[in-house]
Amino acid sequence: MALKFLKAPPPNVVLLPDTQFFVRAIPVPADQTPEELSTQVELALETLAPFPVAQMYYGYHWRPGARHALIYAAYRKRFSQASVETWSAADAVLPAFATLLNPAASPGTTAILSTPDSLTAIHWADNSGVPSLVISRALPEPDDDKPPLSESDRDAARAALRNELLRATPGTIHLHEYEYPALDTVPAPARADNALVFATPPAKNTRTTPSSTTFTTAQLDMLDVRDKAELVARRASRRRDLLLWRAFLGCLSLLALCALIDIALKGGKFLQEKRIYQVKEQAPYVAEIDRANTLATRIEDLSNKRLLPFEMIDLLRPALPDTIVFTRVITRSLNSIEIQARTNRAADFNSFRTSLVSLPAIEKLDINNPATRDGSTTFTMLITFKPGTVIAAEDIPPPQPKNTATPKTDAASETAAENAAPQSGAPQPAAPSIHDQIQQQLTPGQSDAPSPDAVPPANGQPAPQTTEHTIVTGDTLARIARQAGVSPRDIIAANPGLANPRNLQPGQKINIPQPAPPPANETAEEEPNQ
Repeated sequence: MALKFLKAPPPNVVLLPDTQFFVRAIPVPADQTPEELSTQVELALETLAPFPVAQMYYGYHWRPGARHALIYAAYRKRFSQASVETWSAADAVLPAFATLLNPAASPGTTAILSTPDSLTAIHWADNSGVPSLVISRALPEPDDDKPPLSESDRDAARAALRNELLRATPGTIHLHEYEYPALDTVPAPARADNALVFATPPAKNTRTTPSSTTFTTAQLDMLDVRDKAELVARRASRRRDLLLWRAFLGCLSLLALCALIDIALKGGKFLQEKRIYQVKEQAPYVAEIDRANTLATRIEDLSNKRLLPFEMIDLLRPALPDTIVFTRVITRSLNSIEIQARTNRAADFNSFRTSLVSLPAIEKLDINNPATRDGSTTFTMLITFKPGTVIAAEDIPPPQPKNTATPKTDAASETAAENAAPQSGAPQPAAPSIHDQIQQQLTPGQSDAPSPDAVPPANGQPAPQTTEHTIVTGDTLARIARQAGVSPRDIIAANPGLANPRNLQPGQKINIPQPAPPPANETAEEEPNQ
């Protein structure tokens, strides 16, 4: 929004009484230029005026294409030195009738301008926009020896002068009458782009649309009655002042912009500090929410997934020396485990650490608190596995069946086996296998009754291959496999109808395969010693 004090001041125009000037219309050639017209006006004034040009204030009005120009001049001594000094600050010094030089006036138009001391008639004979006749008449001045004129006498004198002016302007078709109560109260013109716009006062005798008269800077130079050389210098000074004024306005605008930017920066800083304060105030609540979300995520993971410590330990077995014993195992997350271990050989500790780093399944290894005392080294390991490397045993697909040939035995082994059998022909009970010993240690509720598949056949073939086991609370496929001395794949292969190996229900019955028997040649070598 523009500030009022930054606006240029209104134009200062000095209007002089029309009766101080004599006015004439002079012909102008069709190809006349403004520079040539200035010289022609001076020549015309030397011919028409009774005084030299240097002793007169003069001006003229002309529009391009007009075949005549209107010139006017006044003797300099008619104006006091004090009034002339006031002209230096004016934008233009004009006779009063110049404000009514409307270029749009139609042929046959006459305008009468009434002031407190005079009447002026302006007549346009053609449509060139330049009046062909201007006549001014002064009202009678009161005589010092006579009483002042009454208001009715002044009105009568004004009416007489009006009729005289109308008789002097034959061919009047359109008559417009205007009045200026005082020349110093005429509204100042408005500034336009290198021009001044004079508002035409409303006519007294007709209803006319409000109009205006616009004069460019070049036209004002012609209309102005001051010395033309001084006007040229004044115009140059005014242009310089205008540039300085615009530069001043630009600097003020720049300062205002800088002030606005500074205010915006301070406002932004205040808002930023306010937001930082709010963030600090809400930081404990945000941290609490983060902890709650972390806990909820962990609970959700634990509800949907289960920890697999044994599978993690299985991934470490390739690098585990026999001398290292795990004393405590804590599962920290789905992919990390904490192990406390000890060993009696410090060299195995270093080799174990090096082997763990080289395992492809391990993402990060941290070893804390290594200590050696009385020849025993203790340490704590925090191991993080790569995502997707820790897989539940029951999720491992069973091996594809292979075509296996029936093992061959030599005749000596078969003869030794036949001689070792009792003469009665009844089968002797075999010694309990590792599988049977593990079955005796199963938790209560398990069933060690042999399945129908485990009943010895009548043809004297080898012992049954599976044992039925009843699931109790806490049983997992990996745990059962470790207790039975077999792999989870073997249990899955022995139970083709098992729908979900990871979801074993209490009371559910599954078949557990027996561990693989030793090779036949080893059995044949041991039997003679029995």
